[in-house]
Amino acid sequence: MGAAIPGMSESPPHETFIFEGRTIPFRPGDSVATALLWAGVRTTSRSVKYRRARGPSCLGGDCGTCLCRVDGRPNVRACTTPPAPRMVVAAQNVLWDASFDPADLVGERAPEIDHHHMFVRPRPANEVMKRVARHLAGLGTLPDDPAPIPPPEDIACDVLVVGAGPAGRAAAEHLAAAGLDVVCVDRDRHGAEDAPAWLRRGFSIFGIYPAEGVVAGTAPEGRAERLVRVRPRIVVLATGSRARLPVVPGNDLPGLVSASALATACRRTERPPPEGTVCIVDGAEGRAVAARLGVPAIPIEDVVRLEGRRELEAVRTRSARVDAHVAAYAVGRIPRDELARQAGVVTSFDGSGFVPKRAPDGRLVTSSPLSFALYGCGDLCGPGHPERAAEDGHRTATRILAALEGRPA
Repeated sequence: MGAAIPGMSESPPHETFIFEGRTIPFRPGDSVATALLWAGVRTTSRSVKYRRARGPSCLGGDCGTCLCRVDGRPNVRACTTPPAPRMVVAAQNVLWDASFDPADLVGERAPEIDHHHMFVRPRPANEVMKRVARHLAGLGTLPDDPAPIPPPEDIACDVLVVGAGPAGRAAAEHLAAAGLDVVCVDRDRHGAEDAPAWLRRGFSIFGIYPAEGVVAGTAPEGRAERLVRVRPRIVVLATGSRARLPVVPGNDLPGLVSASALATACRRTERPPPEGTVCIVDGAEGRAVAARLGVPAIPIEDVVRLEGRRELEAVRTRSARVDAHVAAYAVGRIPRDELARQAGVVTSFDGSGFVPKRAPDGRLVTSSPLSFALYGCGDLCGPGHPERAAEDGHRTATRILAALEGRPA
């Protein structure tokens, strides 16, 4: 099944961690989420309000469905956390374990019951129900042993590049070679060991504050995270794109994952996709991803719904019921534009979705002036092929150098 991905190996993993008392093997290149997925674990938490099962989906830090408790620390994204020997991982928002749904105790009406609005009266019953609701809802509990918070770090640089994909890396390399003080950050920790000096992995940007000229993020510091404040002259957003979730009934069942992220995990860990994987596709690019994974492709226009009581069990098409343990989706991509929108970037419709608008000189068009120059490149400005993204990164770097030298872009 996995022969389409070069370098796959069936050799057994050598290290393990613990999830809910179960020993989970992992390989180099795994995240906690991918190790769980290959071990057959698809549910890592329950939703805040209706207690629906939740598990890894985007496999890249774009959603919050894989939040779990790692070594006593709550709300950790399993998909961006590398496993470690003897690490202890636990599900969140659950009673006893992730497979148990307390709503099962009240029968078929369980999906209709909202524990936030039960027993509003009489008051004594309401006080009891509030305690129950607080136990069922929320995002985990406080850490068992909070690590000391490191002092903030302040960085001043010529150029901050957010994202180290094909576009961001190309722009950063070009600008660094021109002698500029470049800092390129990426939340993916894979490959941090041999990264160039200007690249910082495991660094998550959470805010752009144009009035103060500050871009803020967090960087790992032992068991804690350090607040980092960057004051750049120029910001290049190369945040890329994420897989578009198929709009079909049942698309929140654990077992539905991004096909491109799954292919990346297969390549990094040198193993084929999990048993029982199918791929929901749209267009030639989707079919190419399915072929690369070596799994059956199901056109999105044929999908009626995804079926399963608590986790994915099958894909129902117009003509058949296809059993599936994992359904990888490759139905298009959308820009990761949250930071761009926070900075006030104007968007425009490109025929398939809204993308940040660029001026002829490569700068992103904003609704109000900024204290630093803001550029965008790669999939952020329209999802495409990685080679085209790298070319756009080089082109953006050339425009930045031209602007600094006072030449036409």
